[in-house]
Amino acid sequence: MIELREERNAVLHARSPSVALSLRELPERLNAVRDGIGGLLCELQTLTGSPLLRFMLRLRSAGEVTFTPRRASASQGGHGSETGAIEGSHAAEDAVRP
Repeated sequence: MIELREERNAVLHARSPSVALSLRELPERLNAVRDGIGGLLCELQTLTGSPLLRFMLRLRSAGEVTFTPRRASASQGGHGSETGAIEGSHAAEDAVRP
């Protein structure tokens, strides 16, 4: 929760004119949504006796996001530099359907 709050504050109370995350950091931040936001919202709803809303369930059961590093070949204009792909699982989305 503390990490999410710090990230939120960095965006909302911008200390610099831009925000940057590396491709390696992005999955960690996106995956924190499941427990940090989805989990908290579901807990609060349960404590108040209110029904869980669909968007809360989708956040809590969101698929895991991963980073897969790749080396770009010179023929692809990468000069051997590292690139990557951000991939996510959508399986959890189907499990939430009412």
